[in-house]
Amino acid sequence: MSVVYKNKTGDVLLAQNWDWQKEQAANLFVCHISLPGTNLPDVSMVTEGEVIGKIGFNSSGVVVCLNAIGEKALESGSVIGTAGSGNILVSDHSKALGSELTSSGIKELQLNNAS
Repeated sequence: MSVVYKNKTGDVLLAQNWDWQKEQAANLFVCHISLPGTNLPDVSMVTEGEVIGKIGFNSSGVVVCLNAIGEKALESGSVIGTAGSGNILVSDHSKALGSELTSSGIKELQLNNAS
């Protein structure tokens, strides 16, 4: 689950927990990318095989969180897992953008500014 909160001073806070199968831990890796001599921000991310930029942040304060919800299908008597829907949150210190993704479309989520 990911959550975003804008406090009374206008700062945006983004948090995510990640409930995954413990057997998947061996397939996770933390990646730090730095390109000295450029004006590009440093990047740190946690990801898994075949997924680039799943959860991470950069030195400019931009944060990305991705959650995928799997669906199970039966094919030839075996169970196959696919990401059926997902949620992506992107934020910096002042603004957050969210998207819900399903097989039927994409819905942009607006930050609730209620106090």
